[in-house]
Amino acid sequence: MIFCVRRPFKLAGMETDIELIPYIFEIFPSDERKSILEGGGSSKAYPAAQIDAISKELLCSVSGTKMPPRTAILGCGSVGSKAAFHLARTGGTITSVSDSDYFGAHNMARHALVRDDLGGQKANEIAKELATLDQTPLTYAADILTGLSTDDGRKTIVPPKTQLILNTTASLGVREALCRWKPKFRKARISEIALFGHGEAGIMLLEAPEGNPNLCDLMASFHSEKISPAAFKLLHDREFGLTEVQIGQGCHSASMPMSDMRLSTLTATMVEELLELNGSSTNEGKIVFGFRNGSDRLNTKWATWTVPAFEVIPIAGSDEWTLRVSKAVLERIRTEMEACPGIETGGVIVGTCSARLRTICVVDTIPAPEDSERSAAKFVLGKKGLKKAIERRFQESGEKLLDLGTWHSHVVEVGPSSLDWTTAADLAKGRPPPSVLLIATPTRLHAISRSI
Repeated sequence: MIFCVRRPFKLAGMETDIELIPYIFEIFPSDERKSILEGGGSSKAYPAAQIDAISKELLCSVSGTKMPPRTAILGCGSVGSKAAFHLARTGGTITSVSDSDYFGAHNMARHALVRDDLGGQKANEIAKELATLDQTPLTYAADILTGLSTDDGRKTIVPPKTQLILNTTASLGVREALCRWKPKFRKARISEIALFGHGEAGIMLLEAPEGNPNLCDLMASFHSEKISPAAFKLLHDREFGLTEVQIGQGCHSASMPMSDMRLSTLTATMVEELLELNGSSTNEGKIVFGFRNGSDRLNTKWATWTVPAFEVIPIAGSDEWTLRVSKAVLERIRTEMEACPGIETGGVIVGTCSARLRTICVVDTIPAPEDSERSAAKFVLGKKGLKKAIERRFQESGEKLLDLGTWHSHVVEVGPSSLDWTTAADLAKGRPPPSVLLIATPTRLHAISRSI
């Protein structure tokens, strides 16, 4: 029996003023009764409690968060499994889980699942466990790169109505495959979480809603940022890289030694921040980086960068390559052009290159050497100290940012000249590909190359 009692105020934490007070007791007929209630009985009444069925709505309410986006998880290792269950326990729908790997005994050190029956595929095992949290994700238990190259594979890895793609594979190939997939065909926003430095550092990338900047743009931008020596060591020192961990006889796994506590701390924080940033109204990309500050285990430092859209320029003379230039680089170029009115000026462009995407991403510049020549007719890049400056910038980026070519300005609104094409050919002869010549006119950008 349930008594519905109206209270003078709304119940704490609820939108109703009616309190349900349930009791359980047994009704049985008395001897020679003439009505159902005649004679009473000796049955005792016991207070009862409501037991809720597990549902996404209940989990979201208990978590005190907004409903997370419908998310596809790429990579079901330690980071991916933790992220999947963080999202599921806050009521978010996991639309799919993808991984070709199998469970081994070593996975029990950090994985979200615990299994006594080893050998099952990670994607399938996670899907089974998620079912207890009101989830019915699709599974893709094959190579993700192969799957992303086919229509059927993409529909399983990222099902229709997915709102967010979370890449936890730590794979450059998967990142580039996602960047190749145009937003108008996938709809969902792409993000990435990865750990470095034995779990002492982590990075989260969130592309812009329209896919510009994308994950590759964001990672290149991150490498152009100045970070503390301690953080740099965690990211780039070989001491903190992947370590060959032997598992049994004749079987090895490239893994990063770290504790479950350390992995869980960084992963949970980045997933929480991902939900916050994804729910904001920003149209720009985001980078979140955190690292534990030395021996002080209670001191984790975090930094966030906002990355505006890149300028995308087709590279004339190439085999359908494009040049992507960050807003910071464009502003630097325009500032130098304003400082040199009536004459051409220039410098060196620095960034990353992807042959698979046929894309060159420019995120920094190196000033022209002091022996450079500037005039109204042409700009000639000097050589004094240039090689040392390029090598220094390469080392400062953890050997991630390359010398990609040069840029120079035109004082009038004209495109590449015959001299520019000759310079592009000379660049191609004098350095390994890619080599690009970026030309900035008063209102436009042009890019040419003779090497790609």
